[in-house]
Amino acid sequence: MSKFDVNPDIALAKTISTDFYLKGEYFEAAKEKIFANTWHLIGDTDQVKDPGWVTPVNLLEKYLDEPLLLSRDKEGDLHCLSNVCTHRGNILVERPCKLNDIRCKYHGRRFQLNGNFISMPEFKEVANFPGEEDNLTRLPLFQFGKWLFTSLLFTQA
Repeated sequence: MSKFDVNPDIALAKTISTDFYLKGEYFEAAKEKIFANTWHLIGDTDQVKDPGWVTPVNLLEKYLDEPLLLSRDKEGDLHCLSNVCTHRGNILVERPCKLNDIRCKYHGRRFQLNGNFISMPEFKEVANFPGEEDNLTRLPLFQFGKWLFTSLLFTQA
């Protein structure tokens, strides 16, 4: 029997091995198999009250370290997006602010507040550009009252 098996009969169950809590390999596996597959509280609607507001959040900073962005577009719709540029991986928004669009400081790539790619300087003549992969990754957003939740399991292009 594995040291991580849990007996379904609670009268026979034993405490899980301390290795589960102390060894990095189990921590890494838990991040992928537990944390990445569940819904997580990432903020509330007060962080993006008005159209144009964007607020960076870091999903479980100590565990998954996933830089995300809450945004409210001009139509008032809420979005949860990757806060990483699709060109060079630069962080896009560093603090809460009101924007017309999201602009990467590295090469000037621009995105709508819903994550759709707008433009990139000097790339107008490039064939097959832009593509779907140039949009920011969208994550599902679930609202319960004013609380906002997301999950990495259900990322959307």
